[in-house]
Amino acid sequence: MAICGTRQTWFRQAQQWLKNGRTSCRSDVWGSGQLGLREGATWAVFILSLSTGLQAAWPQSPTVPLSSAPAIILTDVTDATGIDFVHTDGSDGRHFIVESFSAGLAVFDFDNDGDLDIYFLNGCSLGGSVVARATNVLYRNDGEFQFTDVTAQAGVGDTGYAMGVAAADYDNDGDVDLYVNNYGTNRFFVNNGDGTFSDRTQASGSANGELVGSGVSFLDYDRDGNLDLYVGNYVQFEESQHRVHHHKGLPAYPSPLQFTPQVDTLFRNSGDGNWTDVSQVTGITNVAGRSMAVTSCDFDLDGDIDILVANDTQENFYFQNDAAGQFEEVGLLAGLALDFQGRVQGSMGIELADFNHDALVDVVMSSFADEFLTLYSSSVDGYWIDSTPKSGLGPETRPQVTWGVAVADFDLDGQLDLFVGCGGLDDNHELRGGSNTKSAFDSPNLLFRNQDGSRFETLSNWGSGTQVRGVTRGLIAADLDSDGDSDVVVLNARGRPTLLRNDTPTGNRAIAVTLIGTRCNRDAIGSRVTAKFSDGSSQTQFVVSGRSYQSDLRAPLVLVVPPGHSLEQLEVFWPGETEGKIHSIGPSPEHIVQP
Repeated sequence: MAICGTRQTWFRQAQQWLKNGRTSCRSDVWGSGQLGLREGATWAVFILSLSTGLQAAWPQSPTVPLSSAPAIILTDVTDATGIDFVHTDGSDGRHFIVESFSAGLAVFDFDNDGDLDIYFLNGCSLGGSVVARATNVLYRNDGEFQFTDVTAQAGVGDTGYAMGVAAADYDNDGDVDLYVNNYGTNRFFVNNGDGTFSDRTQASGSANGELVGSGVSFLDYDRDGNLDLYVGNYVQFEESQHRVHHHKGLPAYPSPLQFTPQVDTLFRNSGDGNWTDVSQVTGITNVAGRSMAVTSCDFDLDGDIDILVANDTQENFYFQNDAAGQFEEVGLLAGLALDFQGRVQGSMGIELADFNHDALVDVVMSSFADEFLTLYSSSVDGYWIDSTPKSGLGPETRPQVTWGVAVADFDLDGQLDLFVGCGGLDDNHELRGGSNTKSAFDSPNLLFRNQDGSRFETLSNWGSGTQVRGVTRGLIAADLDSDGDSDVVVLNARGRPTLLRNDTPTGNRAIAVTLIGTRCNRDAIGSRVTAKFSDGSSQTQFVVSGRSYQSDLRAPLVLVVPPGHSLEQLEVFWPGETEGKIHSIGPSPEHIVQP
């Protein structure tokens, strides 16, 4: 569903406006006698609103009493799990910019025993400091929320400065592999199928140079059945050029605006274990950004995989796939580049979901303080509308720096809820007289309950997890104890992680669905599934890579059966296909093999 041809004149003028702004402006100087990025973007959004009916497309928000469903209860069980991981960002008071946004995690079943395991990313010392080398840590899930450190045995204890990670079966052999995006040389770990991994970074050609990494996403952009790899890069930075910054007499992290944006990298999977950098020939290097999180999906439902990049302090990128191996960046035209006021944001994390049950891809992006966590609602015309003002997400998220965000139906009522991670950037915030409720370094996280598909209500008390404060970065919601509901695992910078067990009382039934590709990639990344129930309701979910903030999840999809009703139909749109296939389904869990 590409951008409609009848509006191309308006859109192309707006796009040229934005391109001119990109090359002529700097983020801190918007004018200088010519059209600045902000002015150009604002006019472009105005033009877009005239041609799409922006205000009319905002979802309505009927009131649904909170008491209509059980309360959500997330219990902090961290101390009883056996997890003793402690994250380090290598900080020693010099405030290198890379310290401020590390890191993510991956949740996946590395040993194929049916339990979801956890891989935490870690940092290391910077600028010549000599400290003990920290490593990334892999915990095997032993069931009942018990975990064992198997890093050494598995061979995934990288000591680099990790930022982002993606987990997928890149070679279609039935087990999940790992790609770690570092500040410095990246790491590509291939699963051997026996509980161990082999480092194939140099042999495969996927090291990606000495760059500042961020999010990662596996995708099959050329529809050849092999998973390719999109690697986000942040800014051009070298430790030797670092200068200590001060604010109110105390050391502070520099602004990202002081650094030159970096182009991202797209690797093509040749199918023989090697990667080829195709960034330039596919059009990815036509724009440079400050990537924080990346994800991929068939956003426009035309059968090929597109890419979405959350950029820090500049417009977000939406790379639309033309099905011929080329990408065009159309974020502004599609409505995903800016917020509803036509402003760039300090975008951090991304999640995709169908919140309002229209079978289209809605987008959530977290952002910096004094900005909103943004909900982009998809429309049938192939555009997205920033519906944050009517969603109820704005007031609680505006004071916070928000990072990881997870979409899950925590109370199994058929509506997808939001868990939002918060944590400051300024470790001297309180010393400078800052509030402990706005942009605090260690902050409580937020939980929003979906009321009706378009409006969310903040839950002020959701169990002992409400009381946990931390410097949250990456987080993932997944069923860690195989009881049918979604739990939460949080990576906290400079501290221990948080594990929250879902103890919400509900009698509703969830069905776990795993897709297995045969002609497409085995993980079926790029698929979407629509379940239709006997009460006439439906739920649509997407198989994606690149989740939350610099994190990833490889797990079954969870579909909730309405009380007193049954699942009548399951329609799967496999990668590369625009027509759905109807599949029968039995009791959970269910594996659906591509015909």
